[in-house]
Amino acid sequence: LVETVRSGGGSLDQKELCKAARPHPDGIQALFPSKQLSFTPAGYVEPLLTPMRHPKFCTKGVNLHNLLRMDYLVHDFEQMCLNLKPHSKSILVDMGASLEFHGQSRFEPPIVTLLNSFEKFGFHFDHIYASEVKTFDSKKVFEDLLPEKYFASYHWMNTGVSADKESKLNILRSIVSKFGEDDFIVAKLDIETPQL
Repeated sequence: LVETVRSGGGSLDQKELCKAARPHPDGIQALFPSKQLSFTPAGYVEPLLTPMRHPKFCTKGVNLHNLLRMDYLVHDFEQMCLNLKPHSKSILVDMGASLEFHGQSRFEPPIVTLLNSFEKFGFHFDHIYASEVKTFDSKKVFEDLLPEKYFASYHWMNTGVSADKESKLNILRSIVSKFGEDDFIVAKLDIETPQL
């Protein structure tokens, strides 16, 4: 979708093109009959409630698989598509970018799951800024953990982020502020530092 919007949409207007990104034929609202959605400039947002885990996390016989699942999250890809302009850049900022998720090599890293989800709806990121405080050997990151298809857009920063407004490690100041209001920016925050 992103590439089609950038190229002018071909024979379809953008509104018709973006309908292809609906998670349901009647739009995202059809998935929430309770109407418990909030509309933001980025689209509809489902209520974010604790424990922020897949609903099966709370069922009898909990297993680690349900703890780590992200397929319950719903994104308003149609509205995201409608917000794109031909000159929009797509950026993903990953704060807490460990590719070795809790040492569980049998599970896909959450960032890869997120990227795959966006790719299914035609969103490919021009830049992926990944910041991780845990020390990793760069060779391991690029040779063993990161899928090769992301090499051209992946910017690995093996350092933590800062909430200090003046710090270069404040990604919102040093990186995100360099992009424009028409750019598509997704932030993933997975850190254990509450003050951030």
